[in-house]
Amino acid sequence: QGALEARDIEFELVMRQADHSHLSIEQRWMPAATILALLSLSAFLARFMVNCRQFRRSVGIVHPVIKTLAAAVVLQWVAQVLHLVHFSGFRADGQGIAVAEAAAEVLFMM
Repeated sequence: QGALEARDIEFELVMRQADHSHLSIEQRWMPAATILALLSLSAFLARFMVNCRQFRRSVGIVHPVIKTLAAAVVLQWVAQVLHLVHFSGFRADGQGIAVAEAAAEVLFMM
């Protein structure tokens, strides 16, 4: 007689910061830090490339270890770009771009 029936209710809570961003207070400066890292890596890569070209012209060959270092820095640069793409999406919609974040994490570990 009048037994209560259990029901599942599914809901989603979306919260924003005062600046209308989905980034938490801990993540507020992550996009700026990522841009700074990206600019630093870009400057390093540009200078590194110039030095490698000068070295190759004078000696004729660049050591494979130097080429491996260049590849590692390029992977880090791509990871930073993907991380920035994810943060841009996350700031806007609170979810970001999961594929970009996953790929960035994999590249950071390589």
